[in-house]
Amino acid sequence: MSREAASSEFTVLVLAPTGRNAEAATALLSRAGIGARACASLAQLCAGLEEPVGAVLIEEEAIASPRAREELSACLSEQPRWSDLPFIVLTRTTLPARRELPARRLPEALGNVMFLERPLHAFTFTNAIQTALRARRRQYQVRDHLAEREQTAAQLRELSLRIYGSASQYAAERGLLLADTKFEFGWIDGLGIVLADEVLTPDSSRYWPAAEYAPGGPQPSFDKQYVRDYLESIRWNKRAPAPSLPDDVVQKTQQKYLDALEILTGSRDLAALRPEAAHAGASGTRT
Repeated sequence: MSREAASSEFTVLVLAPTGRNAEAATALLSRAGIGARACASLAQLCAGLEEPVGAVLIEEEAIASPRAREELSACLSEQPRWSDLPFIVLTRTTLPARRELPARRLPEALGNVMFLERPLHAFTFTNAIQTALRARRRQYQVRDHLAEREQTAAQLRELSLRIYGSASQYAAERGLLLADTKFEFGWIDGLGIVLADEVLTPDSSRYWPAAEYAPGGPQPSFDKQYVRDYLESIRWNKRAPAPSLPDDVVQKTQQKYLDALEILTGSRDLAALRPEAAHAGASGTRT
């Protein structure tokens, strides 16, 4: 995208009530390929902020009064949180010692401000506007990125609740409470969100026998809580390296995993549950 084409994405609002400054500014911007619209009043400028605006060019005289500054602050407070609209303020200040005076009169809501001294020079003026528009374009990119993230987050929430709901019902029909679990998702270009890693095993899920559930205390479980309880009993400081597990702890944990497997699937044979084994069995029946 060329510099001129990129500049045409946004409109620059101009509020310059002194002389013919508004007309001169919009003419300069038009020759540079930048869309601009002169505003007759501060109220008209505020109304224009509802459109995609790239920057605001404003004379300091237009916001010299406290009432004008309050009005501008009020309309800027309605801007979205991602927005930091660039303002280019035209000043009459020439001495460095007085350069802070316009800034002191600006509303606090104006965070992204650039000062240009009059009389304007065409190159300096258009270059300042181009810089502001590039900054504004990046803000819109951030907005789009945030919107995509919010959409993805909503999709992940919906997927997580749907998977958990199905799994919880499946477990409940077999006498188990799926107390909690976690899911890991990834992203594949061209495919989108994918469910990754293991899902709903005792490694990432807590299964409690429904018949033995008693609120307010530890629950019998078919998960690695048995390992956690052992590590707590020996007061491990949770720093590497982790202590070795005794054989009886390993065997007991394995027993709990196999018990959960049998309750949920009707089999304790892991090999028989693997997809390749199912495919092999199906192919063996064909003639």
